[in-house]
Amino acid sequence: MQKGIAFQYAKPLLAAEVRRILPTCLGVPMELGFYTAAVAAAELNIQATVNPTLPEHPETLTLDQVMRSNLQVQAEARPSVALQTFAVIGVNTALIQAAVMAREKVHTALPGKLVVKADLPKGNVKMEVLPAAAVPDHIATVR
Repeated sequence: MQKGIAFQYAKPLLAAEVRRILPTCLGVPMELGFYTAAVAAAELNIQATVNPTLPEHPETLTLDQVMRSNLQVQAEARPSVALQTFAVIGVNTALIQAAVMAREKVHTALPGKLVVKADLPKGNVKMEVLPAAAVPDHIATVR
């Protein structure tokens, strides 16, 4: 953990799919559709520093050495979600294919940085929430 940990994760998913076919007075079926797809992603970087440095081999580490050290853990997270929605209404037959479609895109990103400092000999723990290094211009974008 002193060398740092970097973790990236992304998960695509189909959030909603609603389809409804309705008869009309003209005899052609009208289709209503609503589709929403999303991709959730997260990036996490963790860096820990210990002063005085602990031994490289964990077998030789004692509890007394840990209790006489100062710990500092920095974590930076950048979660984001991209959401795309389609609404479709139209006629889909062998003779007629006509539709009207509305589309919406939403992208949100909310970076954050957390620093925890522990002075174990004195028994002090301090937690700070700091602004992220790369702050986006917009937290949410709708198109």
